[in-house]
Amino acid sequence: MKIHFHLFDLPTDLYIELQPSYRKKVFNKALKKYGSWINFSKSLKEDVKNVRRWKSGVRSFSIRILKKMAGLRLLDEKEVEKKIIKLKKCGGHINNPKLPIVFDENLARIIAAAFCDGGIGSDYIVHYTNKDQNMRASFQKAIRNVFGDVKLVNINERHKGIIQLNYSGVMGNILNNVFGVPRKNKIFLDTPIPKLIINANNAIVKTFIRQCFDDEGWVSKSVRMSRTLEENALKSKEGPLFLQQLKYLLEARFGISVKGPRLNKKREYFVKNKKIKVLDFELAICDRKSLEIFYSNIGFDIDYKMKKLKKCLDSYMLWQSLQNDSLKFFLRECAKFVLERDKPFSSQLIAFKTKRSKARVSWAINELNKKGFITSVDYGINGIDRRYNHTFYTLTEKGLNTIFNFV
Repeated sequence: MKIHFHLFDLPTDLYIELQPSYRKKVFNKALKKYGSWINFSKSLKEDVKNVRRWKSGVRSFSIRILKKMAGLRLLDEKEVEKKIIKLKKCGGHINNPKLPIVFDENLARIIAAAFCDGGIGSDYIVHYTNKDQNMRASFQKAIRNVFGDVKLVNINERHKGIIQLNYSGVMGNILNNVFGVPRKNKIFLDTPIPKLIINANNAIVKTFIRQCFDDEGWVSKSVRMSRTLEENALKSKEGPLFLQQLKYLLEARFGISVKGPRLNKKREYFVKNKKIKVLDFELAICDRKSLEIFYSNIGFDIDYKMKKLKKCLDSYMLWQSLQNDSLKFFLRECAKFVLERDKPFSSQLIAFKTKRSKARVSWAINELNKKGFITSVDYGINGIDRRYNHTFYTLTEKGLNTIFNFV
């Protein structure tokens, strides 16, 4: 069941313009009920001069006034939603606003973008910066689907090819006061993910997470995302609240194992020519299973990131598979030295042959040794040079029997 936010759920200091015919109908009803504009103004507890201005359409009235009129049974909230031609505030506006506002994947995308590559300025202007044209287009489409015709104030090129979109503060007012999106510089705000997102269905959560990683994530041998905070803004020693809750959503909803938030760097940063100290925190998705789940269930909208993740999965050399499967793999590789080459093996030789990390191979060798599948042998056996300061191993009878019983 979708959640709807109606007109009277919005900030009451927003102003509206009604269809002239509907405005006339409402004020005629008020005059008929109260007999005069003075009596009506007393019932509203407002200046009669303002009442006359609202009646004539010379001055717009706020949602606060509309709620008063609804309390006097002069209009109905759901009816008036269909008659609004403009929502406005401080020079910004939304033409033909979509009411009620539906909480869906489009709104989740907007909220995530405002938390990541976008934001809300002190004047409530909503900005979004991205060099990817498709990401900007998706953001614009989501705005139209959720809010209607929101005024695009301007488009700036911040750097070569990096474009910033700036939208009317009316939308920013709603995002901040209704949906909990932080306002002003996010580097000073340790703001959590809105509860509305935390409690949403998986489709909405998926869209939110994907937008976050599209904006601020990257792919190397893992999928990572960072968050920077001014050192005094941090509320929890566990890291930024946003990253903590993003980790929770990834693990609880999709079974994706996440490392962090981890403090990656302490550094100095300039804000309006003022030097401050900031902390860089990082989340990381590293193991193969979790990367496959992320690829299949969340992914990226940015094409090159999705291709890079696919390439990572195809060639990933440090997969953290289930221990039993991993040990079987290493036992087979060890057996090849003994059965095919008639030579013992060391962790260095296995690491070189399998292209796994030395740490990973050392773990496997120790586990196989503890479980009795392999055993250490003297230096120099079968022609191995004693100058190599390595421990060499061979298969035990248990190891041989296990190899021959593998399916």
